[in-house]
Order: sequence, then C-alpha cells, then structure tokens
Amino acid sequence: MNHRKLDRRVARTRNLLRQALVSLMTEQSYDSITVQNILDRADVGRSTFYSHYRDKEELLISGMDEILHSLILTLEHPDNCDHQKILSTEPLFQHAQDEFQLHKAIMGGQGINLMVHKIQKHLGQHVEEELEKWFHDDVSPNVPISLLGHHVASVLLTLLRWWFDNNKPYTPGQMDSMFQKLVMPGIMEFMKSKT
Repeated sequence: MNHRKLDRRVARTRNLLRQALVSLMTEQSYDSITVQNILDRADVGRSTFYSHYRDKEELLISGMDEILHSLILTLEHPDNCDHQKILSTEPLFQHAQDEFQLHKAIMGGQGINLMVHKIQKHLGQHVEEELEKWFHDDVSPNVPISLLGHHVASVLLTLLRWWFDNNKPYTPGQMDSMFQKLVMPGIMEFMKSKT
C-alpha cells in the first residue's frame, strides 16, 4: 500500500477521533466520556482506536500541541513596539469565535484542568518572551518576568472563559481593548522599576 495513502488515512482517523472527543466535551464532562462514546461518535472501531492511542487521555493530549500552536500564532505582537500593547489578543478572540465549539470544550464549563493548565503555561511563556523584547539593560524589574507572564496569561484565560460563559457579549476587538486596559498599567509600572 502507498505510504502516502496510509499517512492520509492515519491523519483522517486521528482527526475524526479528536473531533469526536471535542464534540462530546461540549455536551458533557470529560470524566463521564468513555472510549466507547468516542468510538460511536467518530464511527471508528475499537481496534482502530487502540492502534492509535492507549486511552482517552492520550487522545486528548495528542491534539494539545496542535491547538496550542494555533492559539499562540493568533497572538500577534504589534509591528510598531510603541509599548501600548503587550500583544494583540483580538485575533485570539476572533479565532475563539470562529472555532467556538473547540474553544468552549477546552475553556468552558465542560473543559478540564489539564488542558487549561497546559494552555496557561504556554501562553505565559509566550508573554514572557514578548516582555523580554521590551526590556533594556537599564531596567531591572522587581518582579520576575516569568511571574508577570503567568499573570498576563491568567488574565487572558479568565477573560476568554468569562466571554464564553456569558455568550460572547462583546466583539473580539472590544475584548482585546478590555484586556489591554486590565494588564497594561501593571506592565508599564513593572517596566519603570530600575536598579
């Protein structure tokens, strides 16, 4: 059999299984989902599932890197570093609006802590990298940059979850504006600290 055809079949099967899990997570808690539920939703056989994954946890985690990469790519740093924004979150909120089921499954009431913690860690690292671009040799912050990155990521995830829980009452642009108002004063104060 052609290796390329096999690769396409493997990718298709894994995608079906991930979509089935995400779909189920929008309807019920992760803990209550069984492998059989996933098989039924994906219309995939048990032996096929186990040829790809040990259990539903491995299935869940397997899609995380792809999802995280996609999320991080949406966080655009403004081209002109005028220190008015740490990063533009409007594309993230737009992505969340466009891919509502996926984000709701991850972040909403039916999400699970494992995924939220992993997302927060990656977002925190991304924010930390952005902050390090801002600092000059004459700035010696009195709070570790890693802590500030974690704080900014926490605010962003809290806003995202609130937005979902309240049925997206504001546009992605409005959410980005509110995010900036919540985090930028603290970041600007943080940048003033000198040795």
